[in-house]
Amino acid sequence: MTTSDQTKIRPLYAVVGAGDLVVERIRLRRLALDPTIEQLQSVPATLRALPERVQARAAEAVDGAGDTYADLVARGSRLVTRIRNQESTERLERQAEQTVNQAKGAATATKRTATTAKRSATTAKSRASATATAAKRTATQAKQAAADAAEKVGD
Repeated sequence: MTTSDQTKIRPLYAVVGAGDLVVERIRLRRLALDPTIEQLQSVPATLRALPERVQARAAEAVDGAGDTYADLVARGSRLVTRIRNQESTERLERQAEQTVNQAKGAATATKRTATTAKRSATTAKSRASATATAAKRTATQAKQAAADAAEKVGD
């Protein structure tokens, strides 16, 4: 992969890495379904402190954004590499290649069949025309033969 290609794919790796990180965090975090009285009583104080916490977190995020992005790119790259190297992915790639080859073969066979059908139609048209001409001649000759026979009746 060229350096230009690597630069172009970095945002994709970052998104994959972010998704992987979210899944990991969700798996690790356990949500308390039954809060205690103390936890409920601390909610107002937590809410009052929230603007300062958000501002501090935002400043930390801005300071660490470059590192975070690089970490997400590396994480995404590792995940994509793992997926690419899985036996099931390799098997799918081989199967897709076989399907493409079969489709190409079917297209070639269809083209050959179309060419043959066109030739057959041309031949059939030519033979039908010849048959029509022969039928006209036969009809003309039959008419003449009937006329000749009618003249001989009663002779």
